[in-house]
Amino acid sequence: MLGGGIMARQVRAELYRQGIGRSERAMREGFYIEAIAIQESVIADRLEYLLESVYGGRQFRSLGRLLSIVRSKIPEDQLDDELLRSVEEWSKRRNAAVHRMVKFSEFHDISWRQRLADCRSAAFDGRRIMRETDAWVRRARRRLNQRVD
Repeated sequence: MLGGGIMARQVRAELYRQGIGRSERAMREGFYIEAIAIQESVIADRLEYLLESVYGGRQFRSLGRLLSIVRSKIPEDQLDDELLRSVEEWSKRRNAAVHRMVKFSEFHDISWRQRLADCRSAAFDGRRIMRETDAWVRRARRRLNQRVD
């Protein structure tokens, strides 16, 4: 296990660099589901990182569960409710877009082109939300760690 040392920060930075680069490439080439999957991974990791850096411990959780934990553990004055709602709404759109790609029974009236457009839209929104989440986590972590010190 890497812990929170220099090596862990270097590995995390490299994973982010590679993942975000891959997400951008996937979006350029029309592989929106791949981009969405990477974006979700980055968003979830940022939220886990915030919780870990302030409260210790780290476990993988679904994005929905992470949002719930963040809302319960992070002081209200440090929460960005608008961003957290955006993440939650994006997560629902992402699920709908990805999971209905080839389902016929419930979605027989949605064309393939519209399904791809929904994934594209989710990918572009995911890029923005991923960046906003990263910026918020950096700010919140800094403020919360100042309170603890």
